[in-house]
Amino acid sequence: MLRASWKLKRKNYQILGGMPRQTSHTSIYQSLVKPCLDRLFALLIFVFLSPFLAVVGLMLALHFKKSPFFRQQRIGLNEIPFDILKFRTFDVEDDHSSVSSFAAFLRKTSVDEMPQLINIMLGQMSFVGPRPLFTEYLQHYNAEQSSRHAVRPGVTGLAQISMGNSEDWNCRLAYDVEYVDKASLKLDLKILFLTAIEIFFWRKKSSKDVSIQRFDDFARRNAQLEEKEHSMEEINTSKSS
Repeated sequence: MLRASWKLKRKNYQILGGMPRQTSHTSIYQSLVKPCLDRLFALLIFVFLSPFLAVVGLMLALHFKKSPFFRQQRIGLNEIPFDILKFRTFDVEDDHSSVSSFAAFLRKTSVDEMPQLINIMLGQMSFVGPRPLFTEYLQHYNAEQSSRHAVRPGVTGLAQISMGNSEDWNCRLAYDVEYVDKASLKLDLKILFLTAIEIFFWRKKSSKDVSIQRFDDFARRNAQLEEKEHSMEEINTSKSS
């Protein structure tokens, strides 16, 4: 398993005006080779699994009596928003809607993520990369964390196979930044292999079964703690003087 022992090294991109800009060291693989491989394999997998996906979509449409797809705006490459696709596993319009055993199975096995093959074919996502997060998180990133948008977001990533259900957002985002620095075909294949092990052998409880604190709530809580510590320091300074 990949560990956090890797040190973060800021060599492969530069921060300009708060936005990440890749250097030539990563541009060949990230901007040319990887997108071509992503789209090719996404198309092949989509065609191969199309009968299965059609059956899943039909069952969900009959269950929810609406579109089997769930769309939500997320932030992609260079902070450009896009609509991520998933199979619908709950009804957002019904507060009392419960997750059926079939929908729970889709979440457990990550089959609900399969429609993101379309996002990959459209060039909005990659198989491997930092997970696309909510648009409202943007205002809470620092310059270092914003660099996670220097690459296309992924269906799985370094943080997902390294951290499990941990709520430490600083560490999660550090893994995202580390992936931007170290992105390579070898690393991508390793992440895909470990992701497959997680899915098929269920070595860890799925992160979808656990409610992880939102990053904006995490950022606000940290800001409040820092402000409180700063106030205490000022009080102590005034007392000592």
